[in-house]
Amino acid sequence: MENILDSTLLTIAVILTFATLLALVRSQKRDRCVTHFDDYHVTLAEKDGYVNWGLLNVRTTGLELTYPQAMRSKKGFWKQSFLFYKEQYEAMDAVYRCTAGLSEDKLAKRERYLKRTSKPGLLRRLYRHLRNWVGMIRDALVQAVTVLVGVAKSQSQPSAAVLAQDEERVTTLSDELIGHAGNAYDPLLEKHLFTRVVIDVTRQGEVHKYCGYLADYTSDFLEIIDAQVNADEHHFERKTFTADEAPVDDVDIRIDENLLAIENRAGRMLLLHELLSDDAVIPVDAVIPDGFSAQLRLGTEIDTETLEIVVATPNRVDMLVPRSRAIVRHGISGLSREELEEAPQTFFDENLNPFRRS
Repeated sequence: MENILDSTLLTIAVILTFATLLALVRSQKRDRCVTHFDDYHVTLAEKDGYVNWGLLNVRTTGLELTYPQAMRSKKGFWKQSFLFYKEQYEAMDAVYRCTAGLSEDKLAKRERYLKRTSKPGLLRRLYRHLRNWVGMIRDALVQAVTVLVGVAKSQSQPSAAVLAQDEERVTTLSDELIGHAGNAYDPLLEKHLFTRVVIDVTRQGEVHKYCGYLADYTSDFLEIIDAQVNADEHHFERKTFTADEAPVDDVDIRIDENLLAIENRAGRMLLLHELLSDDAVIPVDAVIPDGFSAQLRLGTEIDTETLEIVVATPNRVDMLVPRSRAIVRHGISGLSREELEEAPQTFFDENLNPFRRS
């Protein structure tokens, strides 16, 4: 009886220790790729076909998008931000960042990050090697815990039976702890860091291909910079129109009780750049992928009869894509810049090749 009590207390102590360590790690750990978009104006697209946009604030438990202006719902509720929890990441299509909507300070910050990332110093290279090493041993440690519990299950002592009952809990805690302490290491992706790649993104049952620079990756996300999202034949710089016009085929625009809804079925990615009302300019800068919709509650002071809408097709955007829905399919690191047949530079193309090495 005493052995059973000792084994039970030991199991509880192990579980509490793992849980405490996990809580400490979780309180500080944020996904590395997601933090690179922190404090930028972004668009978060969900798999259900709707987008939200605003200033991104990254927390350990999820994301918060702060709207440029507080909005009032149809029922009279005020909304200042949109919360997207970590458990909902599977419902994410992607996070998009278009340089057209960034201020000069944010563009400069982005450029500093790209230069620091594409040409890392000695300390950054050593840190990445260390992080990759931790990532490589992660699976081995998790498997070791599973094997130890399995050995305990095979024993006939009562203490082993007690430990075996907690196999799933101990394994889950060890998996989460080790997984959060180190990011996944992928030799295939390491080879193509800071070079141009083609990724396949599964969206609404279809595979979409984008070509951009692989800036970084974690176990959950791919970070693609300057992804080419529209072919040349699908590009126009910007169009200004009223709500009752049809400036682009297969783009539906509706205004119902001051709710502006834009549905994109044009076969290209659009940018809802801004709204013009009398002398007022309302910046939006929301990326709307093909098959997605954007909704915006307009203020009562806005005259919907004269409201003008400005849309564009961006050449390139930065993308944060869940790895559960996207893979790197092709590498293009062996080609020179001249051989890549760059699209012509436009208003939305401030950094044509941020990772080009001298």
